[in-house]
Amino acid sequence: VRIQSVPRWTPPAEVRRDNPPPPVDASDGGSDTEDNPGAVNQRLWTRQHPAIEIDQQRDVISDDGVEVYSYLRHMRIDSVIILGVHTNMCILGRSFAIRQMVRWGQDIMVCRDLTDAMYNPAMPPYVSHARGTDLVIEYIEKFWCPSIESIDLA
Repeated sequence: VRIQSVPRWTPPAEVRRDNPPPPVDASDGGSDTEDNPGAVNQRLWTRQHPAIEIDQQRDVISDDGVEVYSYLRHMRIDSVIILGVHTNMCILGRSFAIRQMVRWGQDIMVCRDLTDAMYNPAMPPYVSHARGTDLVIEYIEKFWCPSIESIDLA
């Protein structure tokens, strides 16, 4: 089933949730470079990682939250595990991601060791990149959804 062929579902009324400020300041766009932590990475991404194979028969790709929600309902998928980058941006804030799915009542969890935050250690709270990612995961666990580790997927 291709995602565009799935009938559109109207998501339920959103559950109102507090949305406290995130624990790391990524207002500068973050940093992807350990060798230059004060610089913003200006390279543009044009594809997934070469080791990630997208199976055209099984996998679906969308950046539309209602389309993803419709697919989940159509396929009777009750629980979703989300992973990837960047935890404090796309994984948390996109229309198909944690905040929106929680607001629609979707059971979702984040795979904590398969994510990475967009964070520049030269910005508050002035911690290492790894600690910044940990802070974002702790924030998600406290305010949005539970987490699992990749070993739990086996």
